[in-house]
Amino acid sequence: MKFFIALASLLIISSASALRPFTGRSSGYPQDFDNEFHKGSFNEDHLSYSHGFTLECDYAVLRHYWGEMYTCLARNLVTRHHYDYIVNATGDHLEGKTDRDVKAIFILGQRTPFIPYNITSPFGGSVVALRVENSGLRYVNRTLNYEGKLEFIHLENNLIEEVPAWALRGMTELKWLSLRNNRIRYLEGTLLRGMTKLIRFSVSNNLIEVVPSGLFHDNVALQEILFYNNKIRMIGWKLVSTIPNLKIAAFLGNPCTKVSIYDGVNIVDRLTTEFRSKCSVDCRKAEAAIKMQKENFKFELMNTKTCVEMSKHLQDRRNYIDQINMRKVDTDYGSSE
Repeated sequence: MKFFIALASLLIISSASALRPFTGRSSGYPQDFDNEFHKGSFNEDHLSYSHGFTLECDYAVLRHYWGEMYTCLARNLVTRHHYDYIVNATGDHLEGKTDRDVKAIFILGQRTPFIPYNITSPFGGSVVALRVENSGLRYVNRTLNYEGKLEFIHLENNLIEEVPAWALRGMTELKWLSLRNNRIRYLEGTLLRGMTKLIRFSVSNNLIEVVPSGLFHDNVALQEILFYNNKIRMIGWKLVSTIPNLKIAAFLGNPCTKVSIYDGVNIVDRLTTEFRSKCSVDCRKAEAAIKMQKENFKFELMNTKTCVEMSKHLQDRRNYIDQINMRKVDTDYGSSE
């Protein structure tokens, strides 16, 4: 008798589990999905349809920083995971306009800690501008290069703490990148590699402490760099040596320099002299490097003896921040359900 009671209980539990709504990863969900996604090798079969949704648009012709564009103003957009994706787009087009005419997507005042990985796909490759503002964006993943055609990215007034270099890899058409008013603490030296058409780069009003020397290695067309109101204490003194067309540079409101130049006259030489005299450090001197880290980075590096080790510690810190970002999003949305 006890055997039959136990068997009946097991069947009831199994039935309840089968009817339970999907809330995340299923038993068949690959354990290494996150790693696959970040490497760009994910398979769409890994995605549950519960993460797909419709992009609702109000269409309008708007004048942006980059000119007049036919724009999708996203509404009711709520994302929860970096594998959320767009199934299609809806909305009433203006007379004579179609999806193929959409040049820009605006996500303003929404609830989007992650950008859907294929946000531009409903418009057949016509989108060249993406603006996400005041939307609680926390994590920038490789979604930004879904089609590789974006020319203008504007991610201001959000909660971003880091932008991994692989998130922008392959964006050779990019001309404008604005990350102003976020919580970014560091910039990877390869962040802007391959962006030979980049004209404007803004990371003002963040928490950046170090600007690596090779940041602008490939950005020969760059004309404006804006770093004002950060916490910069170290700048590679060769930072601007590869950008001969530079016209505007703003570093006002930083600990090691407050230089701002808007006239473009001898700007590379003037900035190089400023950075070399006030913001650089000779990494061959271990004692000076250790002192700089203890005083300026505000976190313990008791055993650091060389700049190679300093770089490793910075990378460890980046990985830690990445993990914290993911936990914050899961915690916030878990508590709201």
